[in-house]
Amino acid sequence: MAGIVFNREMFKKVKTIIAEVAASTTASVANNTLLSVSSTTYDIGENFVCTIQCTTGYVWINPIGVATTNSFKMEEGTNLELQVSTGISFISDSTTAKIQGIIWEV
Repeated sequence: MAGIVFNREMFKKVKTIIAEVAASTTASVANNTLLSVSSTTYDIGENFVCTIQCTTGYVWINPIGVATTNSFKMEEGTNLELQVSTGISFISDSTTAKIQGIIWEV
């Protein structure tokens, strides 16, 4: 007779939700535990895991410095999951580019 196997489902827990916001054409500040996006400040903490989605336009993301067009490029509808040590920076190519995301508990 085979032994009983219990599978315990594990889900990530949400720490913060970043509602869909326009990503500025000026880079957000990186290397900070607070993220400011479109006049809203999110407490992201240090060494966090996040899922970011580009909902419209093009957005560049940089987890180690200020974002430029040499950073990770995201197109509309794409997702990026990252573990970031201290901060993340965003910049877009237009005033209509938007992002949304989740900061996960670690």
